[in-house]
Amino acid sequence: MKFGVCLPHYGRPLDMEALAGAARSVEALGYDSIWVTDHIIVPQGLDIVYREHMLDALAFLNYLAAVTRRVQIGTSVLILPYRHPIIVAKQVATADVLSGGRVVLGAGAGWMEGEFKALGIPFRERGARTNEALQAILACWDTPQPSVAGSFYSFQGMVASPQPLQRPHPPIWIGGLSPRAKERAVRFGQAWHPTGMAPDVLAVEWGQVRETAQRQGRQEPLALTMRCGLRWGERPGPPPRFALAGSASEVAGQVEALAKVGVSHLALDLSHLDYQRLLASLEDFAAKVMPQFQDKRGF
Repeated sequence: MKFGVCLPHYGRPLDMEALAGAARSVEALGYDSIWVTDHIIVPQGLDIVYREHMLDALAFLNYLAAVTRRVQIGTSVLILPYRHPIIVAKQVATADVLSGGRVVLGAGAGWMEGEFKALGIPFRERGARTNEALQAILACWDTPQPSVAGSFYSFQGMVASPQPLQRPHPPIWIGGLSPRAKERAVRFGQAWHPTGMAPDVLAVEWGQVRETAQRQGRQEPLALTMRCGLRWGERPGPPPRFALAGSASEVAGQVEALAKVGVSHLALDLSHLDYQRLLASLEDFAAKVMPQFQDKRGF
């Protein structure tokens, strides 16, 4: 299994020296990936960690490309209906070039209705817009002269550049739990990327994704990756949001249970911690848990 870290570029006064140091430490500790999160404008009355001090996801991705050398960098997840897909294709391809081919596009349809309203995007269209956006992004990455004719996005006779360094394109991981999201993962993704699910629940949901893949006749293997909280040394929190928690042996057991379901890449979220405690937890996890999975390196 591979391990990554969701860096908290939100929810606290911005400290770019600390963020850069955290990114370099994550890489030095042997983690495989660093992840950024996407929201653009958050309703004032919504009590959520993403509301304040939040850097733009794609701009921060380029920053990570500059301060790291080895790890994959990706979005967990980018909300595709918020931006025109031509712009997303260009921004992600640019990050892929600047990073030397290390970008993963994690993508989803979004859930925060107030944010859609502020951006002038019909909330009920988010699923259809996401599917068309993925088609348009792939068209821009497949050829320098893309042609797209859809209900929301149409263009032809244009030149798209730069092309991403990774060919045929950067990996696409699709988030979301709805039936339409699972179908989207099967249709467009190299991985399904849910958030915070206990192993027994995940096994059921992953079974549904695999059934969808079989029903649609997908031949290419689809990976299972997951974003998950890490509460090192703490007791497990209440359902429904699952997080790795407890002692080193307890956390290792939980990771093993996720691996048995099929998780091959785990993105750890420690956004509730300050930088000092975040790095201490990551050091402990790297020393006491990751070595147990070195022979099971995944997607």
